[in-house]
Amino acid sequence: LRLPYGGKTDFRGEDKKWFSFLSAPNVSVNVFTEEARFTLNRGKLEVDGSFITKAAVVARLADGKAFHALFNATAVNENLWSWRLVEGACEKKFSLGPHMSKTCGSARASVDLSSANFSVGDFVISFKANRVFNRLAGATKRVDLSVRAVDAASAAVNTHGILGQAFGFKGPVARAEEDVYPSAGKMTTKAQAGGVIAGKHLDYLVSSAFDTSF
Repeated sequence: LRLPYGGKTDFRGEDKKWFSFLSAPNVSVNVFTEEARFTLNRGKLEVDGSFITKAAVVARLADGKAFHALFNATAVNENLWSWRLVEGACEKKFSLGPHMSKTCGSARASVDLSSANFSVGDFVISFKANRVFNRLAGATKRVDLSVRAVDAASAAVNTHGILGQAFGFKGPVARAEEDVYPSAGKMTTKAQAGGVIAGKHLDYLVSSAFDTSF
């Protein structure tokens, strides 16, 4: 994970569990992690790791409407697109595929081909479906994501979650936990965003895609 003001950390999560990634007034982002085994360094290194495979946005809009959207990388085909890449609800249910968009109150969601962008509250959130390269077992697709704060001052004091709380840092995190990858052999990733999050990673578990209590 690349942090908002520099530095990075690694986050393994737990197999097939949802975590609160960003929790701010009226906006939340949850992520679903799945284990995978894959190789790096031209097959010399076998990694027992994990990827984000689903991501969800939850928002309470100024007019009182509730906005929910699920981005599911596991739904894409081999060309990395799906007619139901995003499934959500805002007054009524909707599905988005390539070159489709949805506006509901102050929230907007749009899909290009393999990616979706959301403008909700003080944040611009982007998800992109990609392959798990050199996969041996486990997850086949992954979600690459980014979160940008429109109002940095507000995000610095009102945002929590595994990634969200890093918006409150004034610079790079000096002691952020990262996995160390050898050049060859076998390894299991272990880092859980230590040095970045308050408490333990299990404190950020949520029960479902749209649960905002942790």
